[in-house]
Amino acid sequence: MPVSAGKETTSHQLPSWLLRAALIITFLVYVRTVAFDFVYDDHYQISLNAWLHDWRLIPQYFTHQLWAFRDLSSPANFYRPMFSVWLAAVYHLTGGAPGWYHMATILLHLIVVMEAYVLARLLLQDRLAAAIAAALFALHPSKVEAVAWVSGGGEPLFAAFFFATFILYWKGRESGSWAVRSASVITFLAALFTKEQALVAPFIIGIFEIASHRQESWRMRLWKATRVVLPYFIVFAAFWLARMQVMKGVGDGLPGLSLSSTLWTQPIAWLWYIGHVVFPFNLSMIYPRMIVRGFSVVWVLLPAIALAFLGIAAWLWARKSPRGVMLLAWFILTLAPPVAMILLVQPHDRYLYLPTFAVAVGLAGVLRRLPPRWQVLVAACLCAIFATGSFYESRYWDSDLSLMQRAVERAPSNPYSHLLLSVAYGQQGDLARAKKILVNAADRFPHEFDIWQALGIQEYSAGNYDEAYAALTRAANEAGKGQLQLPAVWFHLGLVCQKLGRAEESERWYRQAIAADANRAVYHAGLASLLESAGRTDEALAERNLAQQLRQQISTAALRP
Repeated sequence: MPVSAGKETTSHQLPSWLLRAALIITFLVYVRTVAFDFVYDDHYQISLNAWLHDWRLIPQYFTHQLWAFRDLSSPANFYRPMFSVWLAAVYHLTGGAPGWYHMATILLHLIVVMEAYVLARLLLQDRLAAAIAAALFALHPSKVEAVAWVSGGGEPLFAAFFFATFILYWKGRESGSWAVRSASVITFLAALFTKEQALVAPFIIGIFEIASHRQESWRMRLWKATRVVLPYFIVFAAFWLARMQVMKGVGDGLPGLSLSSTLWTQPIAWLWYIGHVVFPFNLSMIYPRMIVRGFSVVWVLLPAIALAFLGIAAWLWARKSPRGVMLLAWFILTLAPPVAMILLVQPHDRYLYLPTFAVAVGLAGVLRRLPPRWQVLVAACLCAIFATGSFYESRYWDSDLSLMQRAVERAPSNPYSHLLLSVAYGQQGDLARAKKILVNAADRFPHEFDIWQALGIQEYSAGNYDEAYAALTRAANEAGKGQLQLPAVWFHLGLVCQKLGRAEESERWYRQAIAADANRAVYHAGLASLLESAGRTDEALAERNLAQQLRQQISTAALRP
């Protein structure tokens, strides 16, 4: 049954009580994460991010990519200035302990749930159905990664601006207020600075506008839609020009993605995400690698056929109502970016944060055909299942060790899960187990240079320089087969050779690393130490000065005129 407009069907207090219950239960499901530690990217983005400690550095967030605080030349594909502002704000308001960041993320999720209720009410014109939609949206287990993980909090932050854009658009559409419409464009800009995926917003709006004027000619419908979305696209064009300046192009690594593999992987990627909407359990931070390198009946043709049937069924459901068309466009377009970039970002549950809103509203619209008490009963059963699943799945996010143990359990064929589990054991001081995991992984995945690189660095740290040299040489060889530049491996080979007394070879590796990436201070510092030991004082001093200049650029970048 498509979603359609209508008079508010429920005027008693049931919707208010249901919404409050959903907010309370959502809070109770996630409140235990306040006792959780930082995990994975949190250590770098928060604990080791000196740029969060000084308000004066905030302008730098808008002129550098997300990971620039580590090294101004650090390659990245992510431009997320508003998320950096959010992290800095929480740090300055609370002191930056993990518990405060987790609490802030929970509260941000609750704000988004309230926005979801407001937008669902505007779409459904029914308070009870909107409350049900908000409850289903809030408790769906696909939210766990975005709420239980501080670095995943970029999703609810993005959603907060994204929902505000649509709420203000709708209210401006109804009232005709220029100020409200302008506010919608401003929140759209904030959403863009949080995540580029916000670009899909004007397309969803335009599709809804076209569907809302079916009685008119296509030419008139397109003209009216264009007038509505034009301000959004003007803002996006300005944003994109600024982003291109910061990122020096689309983003590091994007041109190297295989277009053919990306296309072959699309059907199974879409089905994977749809499957996690329908059955959002047995979750993990890392899943088996998803890449299809060529045509396959099992991995391409059959998923494409299944996807076509699902698409036809969804269109038949949605096409009778402009709101149904809007929800279908919402689901497809908010999910399309991570699916299109599947080779780069791989599958993650947090990318379902926004798409599940369309599913929740559609399901609430279907339940609206039932009497109010039956609506609440069915919704309560679904919410109980979702809440139990979210509570259970969130437990893995309490530490790096439990998170990576879960990753290996769910994705034993993914070498990255083994690598991260080794790192987690190393952080806890269990170096023997960390090494054993890497050795076993190297036997199982002999062509993964990341595994050899990690093993070589670990052997170097343990003082086993011959073993470190062998592992790092293997990493360099494996990377060379794929024509990859690995300056970090070459740098560590320089360190190892220096320890082994092979000065000439050490210098060659250091200079090879610097030639590949001259903006790494640590590379120049390593070469300087070697030159000093060889008595080449002037050359060593030049390298020391270069290293100092590069470190100074990072620490004071935002303070420069």
